[in-house]
Amino acid sequence: MIHLIKGEFYKVYKSRAFYVCCILVAAFIIFLYGMLVMADKIERGEIANGAGGVYVSGEVMGESSLPLMEQITILEILQQMFGNCACFITIIFAAIFVVGEYTNGAVKNVVGKGYARWKIFMAKYIAAAGVSIVLLILTIITTVLCGAAIGKGGEIHGSFFQDLFLFSGIQLLLGIALNGVIVTVCELCRSLGAGITIGIAIASFSTLVTGALDMAIALVLPQSNFKVSSCWVMNLITECPVREIGGDFILRAVLISLVWIAVTAGIGIYHMKKADVA
Repeated sequence: MIHLIKGEFYKVYKSRAFYVCCILVAAFIIFLYGMLVMADKIERGEIANGAGGVYVSGEVMGESSLPLMEQITILEILQQMFGNCACFITIIFAAIFVVGEYTNGAVKNVVGKGYARWKIFMAKYIAAAGVSIVLLILTIITTVLCGAAIGKGGEIHGSFFQDLFLFSGIQLLLGIALNGVIVTVCELCRSLGAGITIGIAIASFSTLVTGALDMAIALVLPQSNFKVSSCWVMNLITECPVREIGGDFILRAVLISLVWIAVTAGIGIYHMKKADVA
């Protein structure tokens, strides 16, 4: 098992897709900060509206007396990154990493060497989780450093690091659970196009589906307090508060993450054992 896991991490180390994903995460954060700085300067009247292709509507400019960069905190930017860019890039890499092993015949060769199929799947599952952790940690570091570089270093005091570590820890655990969902989806379909499409659909639209299910349950069972959204990883990722996270939310996030990790690993192992390896 250890040998298989080392082999999977070596593939990650040699994979150009991994380094491209890391560059994309960092580049997107820098681009986002650049756009925010441009919008802030437009609001202040330092540059013309529309400069660099950035437009700020008059309504937005008149909504608050505070400059834009003083309204948005580093942790709020980090929250958006976890629920959007970093999430999508992690999904795309997981699809490439898992499905690519089937298309190039690597899985068939490993199975032919006599390794247990469940060990092969779990090695890939663990390696993909490791990559998601690296990408999310890169997101955290880049977001904080870029925020400090553009003059938001004043936020980094007091309880900032306590909030950052707690928020990031929860997001890392939820990210591992979401990564497990994507790895299992890719194992089930074994198609790169389908894996990426389903993964992006999960990240983009699953919260809308859970919201609709919550409404349906409320209509059918008005006395029920159960909400599907409270059990879904993407909802927890997007709804996780950046400060003063309550103990009930922490407990729920941990339990839901562990359940999804166990369920997806179990489904993936079962399918790996039963399905043919072409």
